[in-house]
Amino acid sequence: MAGRRSFISCSTSHVSAGIWSTSAEIVFGRICFKGETPQVLNPGDTVNIPPDTMHWHAASPDRLFSHLALSEAGEQGQGTAWGPHVSDAEYNEPASGG
Repeated sequence: MAGRRSFISCSTSHVSAGIWSTSAEIVFGRICFKGETPQVLNPGDTVNIPPDTMHWHAASPDRLFSHLALSEAGEQGQGTAWGPHVSDAEYNEPASGG
């Protein structure tokens, strides 16, 4: 499955994990894997998200965010496992890289 999602500045996804690995091509933004510090993403960055890895992605505080995600459904149709919405504290944690 392929899909493009876009976020306005300061907006986030919910925490999620897919059963298969996912790749995303980034315009600008952030990604954070559970238990880690958010990472800055820049145009052209590609992120490989391993199966069952809880993570979130978001727009930068001052820029729009868009990504093209490629993923697969499981043999029995299972897809993304959704977690809670990202809190303001999680989003506002200083991001590394960039």
